[in-house]
Amino acid sequence: MKKVRTLLVDDNHAFLKAAQGLLATIDEIEVVGTTASEEEALREVERLAPDLVLMDVMMPGMNGFEAARLICAMDRPPIVVFASLHDGAPYLEAARRSGAAALISKHSFCDDLPALIRHLSDLAPMQ
Repeated sequence: MKKVRTLLVDDNHAFLKAAQGLLATIDEIEVVGTTASEEEALREVERLAPDLVLMDVMMPGMNGFEAARLICAMDRPPIVVFASLHDGAPYLEAARRSGAAALISKHSFCDDLPALIRHLSDLAPMQ
């Protein structure tokens, strides 16, 4: 079984480290890179061609929703999932409009992410 190649995007180093640790326990996932900004994420999506981008919404510089729109407009775009402290209805709607597949709360990240990743691994365009 081919693993879902995943790019992690967050300006919080502690969160990136925790996410990497959690994803390392999921057999279906291979973390291919991490980055601390949406601008870097755009470059890394082009360079790494991940199947999945797990990205924060609010970071310095470009807004995550705008980055997701740009990523989703690429040829053969990866699936985009937001992990955010902001998970109310306006954020869920903005995530949907940006082309993201899901928005999960960082408050329940450890509980929600494994099941979501397993579900999305069936949808990821394996390259």
